[in-house]
Formats: sequence, C-alpha cells, structure tokens
Amino acid sequence: MLLSHCADRQRLNPLDPQNPDTHGKITGMKIYSEFNRITLTWHGVNVTGLKGYHIYRKTATQDSFVHIQSVTPSKRTFTDYNVTYFKPYCYRVSAFSANFESQLSDSVQIIPGPSVVWVTDAYNYSIIQYSYDCTHEITRISADGYPWAIQWNHYQQDLWYSDLLLGRVYRRKKNLLEYFAAPQYWQPVSMDIDPSRNAVWVANDRASVIRIMAGRDDPITEIERPDFQEPSAVAIDERRHYCWVADPASSLIFRGITTDTTLRKMSADVINPLDISIDINNGSCWVADSSRIVQLNISGEIMSTIQNDIHHVFRIAVDGEMGHIWAAMKETDGHNSRIRCYDMAGQMKFEISGFNEPHQLLVDPETHDCLVTDSGNRRVVRISIAGDILFSNDHGLYFPVGIEVDTRSF
Repeated sequence: MLLSHCADRQRLNPLDPQNPDTHGKITGMKIYSEFNRITLTWHGVNVTGLKGYHIYRKTATQDSFVHIQSVTPSKRTFTDYNVTYFKPYCYRVSAFSANFESQLSDSVQIIPGPSVVWVTDAYNYSIIQYSYDCTHEITRISADGYPWAIQWNHYQQDLWYSDLLLGRVYRRKKNLLEYFAAPQYWQPVSMDIDPSRNAVWVANDRASVIRIMAGRDDPITEIERPDFQEPSAVAIDERRHYCWVADPASSLIFRGITTDTTLRKMSADVINPLDISIDINNGSCWVADSSRIVQLNISGEIMSTIQNDIHHVFRIAVDGEMGHIWAAMKETDGHNSRIRCYDMAGQMKFEISGFNEPHQLLVDPETHDCLVTDSGNRRVVRISIAGDILFSNDHGLYFPVGIEVDTRSF
C-alpha cells in the first residue's frame, strides 16, 4: 500500500514520462506571428531545481530541431525576431535543471507574413485578431452585441467596428473603447473609412447613411434622402476622398465627399447593386449588380460590363494594382457559392467552389491575396492570386462576417 501510494505521488511530477497528463513534456504550447516576429507561449512547470526552458526551432531547410535560446524559469513566453516572411517555422520547448532535460514538447508551426487579420465573429460576440495565416489567434475582444463590419485606421491606429444588434459603431484605441449611436435605431451593415481625415461612413439599411468624424464634440451626422430605401454598401476612395454608397432597394448609386454630407445620385442604370469596391488607381467604382459586374467612372457613368455566365454576383473586391476583380456569386438555386477572379478585361482567370454565404471579400494590399469570410461554412479563407487556397481556418468560429487587414506598408 505504501509503495503504491508513493508511486502515485511520483506520477504527479509533470516531467515524469509516466505522468498521464503531460507524459513528461511541456504542455499548453501556443504560437502566433505578428509581422516579422513569432511568439511562443506554454504552461510552466513547478519542479525543484528548475533552471529554465530551452527553445528549439526547425526550418524547412533543416533536418532536425536546433537549440536557439534558453529562458529563465519565470518565463512562459519567447519571441523569435529572426524570421522571414512566407517561410514555415516549427518550435519545441523543454524544461531543464543542472543535470536533467525533459522530453521536447509537441511541436507547433506557423508561417509569418506581412499582415495581421481582424475578423468579427457575430454570433460568438467576438472580434478576433489572427496572424497572417488567419489561423493562429493573437487576441480576442468581447463585444456586447453582433459585431459586423470592421475597419482599421492605419493613421490613427484605431479599430472601428459596427454592432448590428445594438445599432452602434465602436472605436477602439489600445484599451480605450468608445461608441457612437445614431439618434434613432439603426442597423449599420457596412462601413468604410477615410483614414487621413478620420471620417467613417456607415450604411444604415434603415434608409439612411451615417458619417462619424472622430474627435469632434458632435461627431455623428445622419444623412437622409427621399430616394434612400436600404443603403447596404459603402466604399471609400481614400486618394480622392470620395464616398460611394449602393442602395439595392432603390437601384441607385450615390457619391459624395468624405468631409461633406451631400450625396449626389449617380445616373448609371444599375439593376440591383448589392456591393461596391473602389479601384484607387483610377477612382472607378465596381458594382456587384445582380447578373453582371459594372464599372463606373468618377462621374458615375458605366465604363464596362462583365456579364458572361454570371448568375448572381453579390460580393466584390477590386485590386487595381494587380488588375484583378474578385467576385462571389451563387448558383441559380442559391446553395453553392463560388469565388471568381477576373482580369480588368472581364476574362475569368479561375473559379473556386464550395463556399456558403461568403459575407465579405477583401484584398490584402501586401500580398494581393483575397481574404474571404465564408460565414455559412464558419471559416476564413486566404486565396492566392494563382487561385490556390493558402489557408482555411474553420476552428473556433461560429459566424465570421467582417474582415480587415493591418499592414506595415502604410
């Protein structure tokens, strides 16, 4: 009985290979990357004589793990600054004393990149910051209601997001949070920002548009027009400081200046403008218009149309630098959604199927990949310009909606 009791107590040592919980290894390994640095965290151990932890790393060109650093017993984290974008890195950690080293932990791997990604998970009441691969979580922020649209102001380092349930727009700067609410109940479905002017425009599909000028005593202006019915998409031309608004219920496109509250109705004959995106190179506005994709010039006149084999296009993102038009469309029965990439002449480059209610498309300006919140499949997807799915994250998400990138290039 005494021997059995001592053996059971010995098994409590976290570095004992017979320990049923740890199997003698460091546990709780997590990893994430922020631009050109990779951070590891792990669960510490409390054993007599512990001197610290050894960090091991393996790259794609190495056959085995190499010791790169050691940290003191009080440390539970390590940041590696000696990394290169788009290269895979794998890490393991061990605990050591003067004459003992534990087994190596299970490995964790990541590919760093030149951007980090923000995602709103509406029905999990969360806003999540991911590494470049959209998979490794950096931080998670709790939201009061349904976080929906999201924007990052790279000048002010502010995170803006809308709340569909409470009818609010929030601005988060570091740990400070403030919110803006219109005088009446409103539903902020789409949002974009002119970062240099700190002007945030919000499409309220309850028949108005909201402009928020942060830092003012009276920052909110609600814009109402008799021809507004359900404004559902807003897009900013950051270079020219134009704001474009699409209202599918009234079949109208509007344009204004980001520091003015006058929105002028464009004369273009659109059918059902569900989404819009701006080519900042020439200022043209591309419209996801039912069974076609339409390009409008700055004056709102139709420049070109893509309509071959398009059944129902409802999301769009334009990359003027690469000459790509990304579009999400449904089959006629509405079940299967596809992501297509066109060139500016309207020639389809490739198509990827298997999406379910992709809520937003966004071009990463650093890599020119397309980021997709595939809400119905509860995942976030990164697609390369060659048409390859680089990363697909379906872990820990319930209904991802808004997506935004923060890059170092601005």
